[in-house]
Formats: sequence, structure tokens, C-alpha cells
Amino acid sequence: MARYIVSQDFKKYNLTKFMSKCNELGFKNNSSLKEMRWDWVKENFGNFWAFIKDDDIIAISGCHPFPGMEDDTYRIGYRSAVLPGEDPFKGISKYGYNAIPNRILFQYQIRFGQLIGIDNFILTTNSDKDGHLHMSHVMEQRINKCTNLTEYLGDRIIFGVKQSLWKYNIKEYVTSMSKLKQEEYYILDEIRF
Repeated sequence: MARYIVSQDFKKYNLTKFMSKCNELGFKNNSSLKEMRWDWVKENFGNFWAFIKDDDIIAISGCHPFPGMEDDTYRIGYRSAVLPGEDPFKGISKYGYNAIPNRILFQYQIRFGQLIGIDNFILTTNSDKDGHLHMSHVMEQRINKCTNLTEYLGDRIIFGVKQSLWKYNIKEYVTSMSKLKQEEYYILDEIRF
């Protein structure tokens, strides 16, 4: 049986190997530290988390302060990527919780932000593209239509790309997540709303 954990030890779990796989898959935004804007995220008080299966990174997602927004706003789900066929969460979820970033890594990003006084969390989706990036946008539109999890704030050009902004309702996130089978790496009890 596979062992799953969340980690920020990117040397131990070989981030380079994960980025190489992303490059092979055409996941340009996760193909190198430069494409992930790794240094910029770290220099601006952001961070990344990895979801590990046994000893390999199978997903990654980050957060950072949101340029041009209020000081208490962070962007979550930044450079999220999941290797195909590796996601242990099967089925359909109207909240998008069948995806590792939404179900697991957002918990860590929200807690990280709250520990430094952040109250607002925004996910962005690429609203102008085809392929896997646009699939995330379509999924977020459906989540917004069917739940109270997000509020659509409009579109904006970010780093030269048209993005849709979705403000997360943290109370709804914790309430809806708490209805799922809780895993040992969940930290819902550490998130305030």
C-alpha cells in the first residue's frame, strides 16, 4: 500500500526529478525552477508544498502574496501540478476535492497564510488557454456555480496572462472538507474561519 505525506523537503524528495517529468509531459510552468518562479516566490514570503507518494513527488502547489491586491491577500494554487495517473482521490466532487492541490495542499497554504496574518485567499485560473490549464478554469467555473466555495472576482492580466480570480470562502472550505474521510496529513483543525 502506498504511503502519502506532505513535505517541503525538496532535496530529499527530488524536485528535479519531478520537474523533469513535468517537462516531458509539456507542463511548462513546472518544468524548471525558473518557470515556477521559485526564487521570486521565496523572496516574496511565499512557499511551495509537495504531495509525496512513497518517496516521489506526485504533486506540487504554492502560494505567494498577490501583487496589486490588499496586503492581507495571498494567491493559492500557484504552479499546481499533478502527475497523471497518480492522484489517489477518485470520483467526482462538486468542490474539486478529487484533485490533490484542492483537497490537500490548499490546507497548508491557507494555514501558512493565516499564521502570518493573511485573511484572503485567491485562486487564479487561466481563462484564455486550451489544454490542461483551461481544464482547471472550467472546473473552477463549475465549482463556483454549484457551491459557495468561491466568489468570482473578475479577470486580470497577471504576469502577462489573462487570469480569472476566485476568492476562497475559508469557512465553506473547512466545513466541506471536514465531511470527507480525514487522512493523517490533513490539518483542517489548524485552520481558522
